[in-house]
Formats: sequence, C-alpha cells, structure tokens
Amino acid sequence: MVNSVHLTVNRMAIFRGPGAGIPTPAALGVNVPSPVPTNLVVSVSNYFNVESGTATPGHFNNNSLQLSDDFDWTHGKHQIAFGINFLRSQLNELSTFQSNGQFAFSGASSGLFSSGDSLADLMLGAPSSFTQGNNEQENWRQNYWGLYARTPIVSSPTLL
Repeated sequence: MVNSVHLTVNRMAIFRGPGAGIPTPAALGVNVPSPVPTNLVVSVSNYFNVESGTATPGHFNNNSLQLSDDFDWTHGKHQIAFGINFLRSQLNELSTFQSNGQFAFSGASSGLFSSGDSLADLMLGAPSSFTQGNNEQENWRQNYWGLYARTPIVSSPTLL
C-alpha cells in the first residue's frame, strides 16, 4: 500500500503602470473625465503609440491552492488505485485600460476634419475612434474537485 499526499501553493502577482510624468487627457485640454493619474492611451497608425491597454495601471493577483491524495494498493496480481484532488483558485484583478479613454488616429476619421493621414489627424484633433469605460475589477473564486478510481487489467506473462 502506498499513499501519496501533495500540497501545492502558487501565487502570481502582476503590478503594472505607466512611466512617471505621462499626462492625462484632461491635462492636455481634452474635455473627458480622467480619474487615473499619469495615464494616456493614444494610437497613431504607422507612427507611434503612447502607452497601450497593457501599460495602464492595474494589478492581477492569481492565487491557487491544490491538495491531492493518491492511494495505490497491490495485493498479489490485483491492484486498485483511487484518489481525490481539490483546487482552490482565486483571481483579484483591477484594470484601468479604458478609464481615461483610448484615442485612435488612423487617417480614416469619421469626423469632418479627416486628412487621410493619422499624424495629421492627431494634430487636427480628429480621432478615428474614442473608447472610454469604467475600471474593470474582478474578484473570482472557484473550487474544483476531482475523484478517480481504477483497477488495471493485469495479464500474466506468456512464456515462450
């Protein structure tokens, strides 16, 4: 008889944010709410990007705890195995990727001032798209259970 117990703990913590001194849209005179300091997301096609959705302030903490127990019993030609597995998963997330708005300039603005060039549209203040939303905050909890049992077929060896 063999009993095997495993305990595993994992933690992944990601903290992200922009560089210091990045202005907000409001600081540049754009009349939109800018609740997140030092956060500006601008995409100018074929020229440059200022930050991106993955550079905005936020944190992603993923924790998991796993406990498993495996029991194997061999008696003569017979064998039986069974076990249980439990996993507790936790995700705490805060993402601000759309809080101050995301400005995209592609040269194909739907506004009156589109020039056909994305950099010129930036200078004219004619974005091809603007998206703004609330912070995304999620706190997920999940339990996973697993059970198994098996009895392998044992055949006797053939002698030649």
